[in-house]
Amino acid sequence: MDLLAIFASNAFLIGALITAAWMTRKYWGEWVAQSIRAGVEAKLESMRSQFREHESEVDAIRGTGLENVKAAQAALVQRRIRAVDDIWQAVNELATLNWTLMIMSIVKTDAVFGSIEKEPKL
Repeated sequence: MDLLAIFASNAFLIGALITAAWMTRKYWGEWVAQSIRAGVEAKLESMRSQFREHESEVDAIRGTGLENVKAAQAALVQRRIRAVDDIWQAVNELATLNWTLMIMSIVKTDAVFGSIEKEPKL
C-alpha cells in the first residue's frame, strides 16, 4: 500500500465518522437531554419528599401559633369585659351619691361655709 491509499482510507474513515456523528446528532442530543432531565427530576422528587416530611412540622407549628393567638385574644376579651364590669360597678356606686350632688347644687355653699365659720357648732 502506498501513502496515497493510506491517506485515502484514513480520509474516508474520518469522513464516515463525521457523517455518522452528524446524522446521529439528534439522537445524542436527546440522550444528553434525557439524562439531564432524569437527574433533575430525581433531585426534584427528593426535594418534594423532604418538603412533605417537613410539611407536618410546619402545620404543627402553625397550629400552635394559631392556638396561642386564639388564647391571647380570649384573654384580651376577658380583660376588657372585666374592665367594663369594673367601670359599670364604679358608675353604680357613684350613682348613689347623685342625691348629694343635687342637694349641694341647690345649697349656696359660700353662705353655708360662712355660717359655719361664725358658728362652729353647726
